[in-house]
Parts: sequence; C-alpha cells; structure tokens
Amino acid sequence: MAFVNNSTVLIKNLDKEAYNLGSVTANPRSASAVDIKAALDNLVIESPEGTNDVVLAVIEYLFYDFFPYAHQSGLYNRQIRLWEMFSRISTVEIKQFATGIFTHTPLPVYHLLMKTNLGQSPVCALVIGPETASFERYKNWVATPGKIYLDLLHEFLTNVTKVQARQGVNGIKGIFVVTPEPLEPALLSHIEKETRANDPVSKVESILPAPYSAHINLLTYGAPGTDEAGTSAKPVITLAYPNISRKAAAHNAR
Repeated sequence: MAFVNNSTVLIKNLDKEAYNLGSVTANPRSASAVDIKAALDNLVIESPEGTNDVVLAVIEYLFYDFFPYAHQSGLYNRQIRLWEMFSRISTVEIKQFATGIFTHTPLPVYHLLMKTNLGQSPVCALVIGPETASFERYKNWVATPGKIYLDLLHEFLTNVTKVQARQGVNGIKGIFVVTPEPLEPALLSHIEKETRANDPVSKVESILPAPYSAHINLLTYGAPGTDEAGTSAKPVITLAYPNISRKAAAHNAR
C-alpha cells in the first residue's frame, strides 16, 4: 500500500526554560497533577492547514489526555518505555494510506510516526477513519469491520518492522491503534492474544512480541458532534485496551 498527502505536525514548548514534559519524565514519582498541568500548558501543537480532524484529535489526546492519565493511574510504570518518550517527541509525520499501483486512491487511514530531534521514531499510530469500510477494497467485508481493521493492522505492522530493523534499540517503543466506536471484538481478541492478556501484569504492559517488541494501546473515538455554538466539536477518544481502573493500574504497577 502506498502513502499520499504527507504532512508534519510540530510539537514544542512555549518556553524552553519552563517546566515541561521532560521535567515530569525525569522524576515522575515527585510530579503532581499540578506539575503535569503546568507542563502541558507549556506545550504547543502546531498543525498545517487541512490536517484531518480525527488525526489532530488523536495527537492532542495522546499528549493532553493519555500522558497525564498514564501518570495518575500508574499505567506509566508498566509502559515506561513508551510513556517517557512523549517528552522527546518534536514532530509527528502523517502519511495517508492509498490503494492502487499506477493511480493512487487515498483511503481514510493514516500512519502517524512521532519523531525526536535525533531522528528516532519511538511512537507510532494507526488511525482508521469511519468511512473505510465503504471503499472498493473492502466491499466484501462491509459487514465485518473487525476483519478490515485487522487487515489494516497487519499492513501497518509490516511498516513497524521496517522501522525496528532500521533503528534497532532506538526504534518504536509504543503503538496506538485508533478505530471508530465500538471496539471490534475481532481486533480486541487478536491484541489480547498477542499481549497475553490472560495474565494481569502482561495485560497492563500490553507488549507485542518480536519483531515488534513494543507496547500497544487501542483507542476508539465517537463521531464528532457540535458544541453550544453550533461549531464542529472534537471526537471523544477513549482508551479501550488495556481498559483498567486507576486502582487496578496502581496495583499492577507495584
């Protein structure tokens, strides 16, 4: 599958000398909710005009919601290799999937590769748009979106292995798979099997086996609505797997 419509989102601090995500990850046990809010208030996400709404919402969610949630719940202890990388990310490369050999037809599916100033790629995400099932490629699978998501995931993971082979120990530490609600049972079952979710600690760590060797988290999003002013609202994004309570996360982190 080819890529089209590439773009880049910038991640930076308003004040380089002020408290930031690096301050949090350097000493996470002493960081409070107030500290994390101060770090996030100092964060700036700059996206080019025309960036897909769901893609931008996912990027914002990962920094403004997932990062503090993982800290406050204790999840970061089990996914520390992924969590601490958010403080090092400076850009997010967005590539849109496309089908066809000579003529490319864009799909509402996006590959996000988050990079550091050193050129490392520690975090990536697969974002699947709600219109995906309507495309010709999947006309026979419309009634089984879980099968479509698994097909896209396998193709996405092929790209992950290439990054891992190229960057080695400096490669991808965490993967996010983002799909429309509801979470498809076939996709969930596959990830649970691969991450050995029958073991409570392995479930929280949620690590794919080699050659990926990276944490994986599943996110779902609802259709964007409108706010009180009648303007389009952002889609609501939820961490669907590992779906654990804060109490459970703290317990498993010990």
